[in-house]
Amino acid sequence: MSRKAKFVGLAMVVFMGAVFFLMFTGNPRMEEQANIRSFQARMPTMPAGLVAVRDVVPRIPTTAQAEELARLDETPANLQAARVYYGYYCVFCHGQGGDGDGPVGLGFVPNPPDFRLRVRDYSPGQIYRAMLTGAGHEPMLNRIVPTYARPYLVLYVRHLSLTPSALPSDVQMSRAATQTR
Repeated sequence: MSRKAKFVGLAMVVFMGAVFFLMFTGNPRMEEQANIRSFQARMPTMPAGLVAVRDVVPRIPTTAQAEELARLDETPANLQAARVYYGYYCVFCHGQGGDGDGPVGLGFVPNPPDFRLRVRDYSPGQIYRAMLTGAGHEPMLNRIVPTYARPYLVLYVRHLSLTPSALPSDVQMSRAATQTR
């Protein structure tokens, strides 16, 4: 073997040794680099004097405002439109009957509640606010459901909670027992 080949071989071994040394002992710049996940990212603050074009945080109406926004007559046409909006925005998580057994909702932790039982005693405004501020994944409705569809959803959720055939059988029996007294 020639002297030049030995030198090239030795240089390759030294080079590979340096590469492995840097790889396994850590690169100081990588150790100092912050590991920021997308959900942990913070938006930088706006410089003084700038005005936002639109609200960054959606505004939640007060209870009185929500009562006014949720007002909708229970007519057959409105119920039909409400059923369509419910099928488009809600059925995948809350299920066809509102019992929380929708195909997407079963994957959530916690599972969507059976709002047929939960919202029976709520006013339309309380339901409206609960849709926008609810637990789990519901607050996304403030960004996704257009404002014109929200009263229809309130109407349909109230309709489901007040319709005896939509309630579980044990609740139907307890209601029937209290009505016969």
